[in-house]
Amino acid sequence: MKNISKTFLAAVLVCSATSVSALEYPEITCDDLAKYSEKLGTSPLNGLVLETEDPKGMLKHITFAPYHNLSLEVRSQGQLVGTIQMVDTSVEDNVTRFHERVHRAHRDARGGQMFEFTQISDDRFEFRLYGEEYDEVTKTFKFTLPLPVFRNPNVENPFVYTLNATKESIKAAQNAKCKS
Repeated sequence: MKNISKTFLAAVLVCSATSVSALEYPEITCDDLAKYSEKLGTSPLNGLVLETEDPKGMLKHITFAPYHNLSLEVRSQGQLVGTIQMVDTSVEDNVTRFHERVHRAHRDARGGQMFEFTQISDDRFEFRLYGEEYDEVTKTFKFTLPLPVFRNPNVENPFVYTLNATKESIKAAQNAKCKS
């Protein structure tokens, strides 16, 4: 896991620089890529930098780790908000879902939140964030209600956030290769 973290950290440093005209990912061996991709999985989000269309939005950038589903970095107003693990990632059709916490068998609730990114075009995504809610009928916890991404009640749909993948990150993700 230590090597995975180093790969992500190097990618974050490269992707976070605002003056970089072309993104370059850290090198990874093909053996490591195969091992980590099998362990963590891959998704269409790998290596992308998603930016908001809303100049007043609190969420500015989401940067996904390259190569495999390790984590994502969230930036707001030029500041790092946090790094979130991508746990139990699933991809169905054009929807990528993952959790921020590992489910523990001895607990009723997973805890944390579920993230959902729906690809609506080659470079456009809708982001939804779900919270866990207790179902009285089944006596279980489920991710059911979307959480408002916006705190402003004047926003037309506070539960959906539209983001665009940068051209540089799309190109870098498409050209990312491992070394033998």
